[in-house]
Amino acid sequence: MAATKKRAPRTLEEALQALAAGLNPKKLHPFLETRTGPNCALCELKPHEGVHKGMSYDVDICIDVCPHCQHGETVLDLNYTSNMGRAWREAGFDIMSFHEAEAATLIKPLSAAIHALENDPYYKTLEPDNGWGSVDGSLRNFLKPILLACEKHPQGVFYVSG
Repeated sequence: MAATKKRAPRTLEEALQALAAGLNPKKLHPFLETRTGPNCALCELKPHEGVHKGMSYDVDICIDVCPHCQHGETVLDLNYTSNMGRAWREAGFDIMSFHEAEAATLIKPLSAAIHALENDPYYKTLEPDNGWGSVDGSLRNFLKPILLACEKHPQGVFYVSG
């Protein structure tokens, strides 16, 4: 007796049931291709927006990310002034280059930058004259929390806009 081939999910409900039953999300590719419109076929969310220009860096680390729209459970959501971007880049951490990177890839360069920022007084000379941002504030309120979240969720996805 020949095995019967299961048909691909045709509705969002069928796709979610298949995922709950353990179907590999990559096997949903034919289903995803048949869906049109601005929203994800799996979660009904709009695809992840990507990078935009702004006065600050907005970062998220998400886990269990949908392979189609790039949304997932947010485990970190932070914002810090872009005035400190030059100091971070000079310390070896170009935050914008990590958009959509696996969190584990941030650990080594971010750790090195944190060490440099903590131990070299040069970086304090890069603090903005307008008072918006500081080495100490960026370490305490932004860079160290990002590092901790990356260590806790190394397979998470890091999103940044700024």
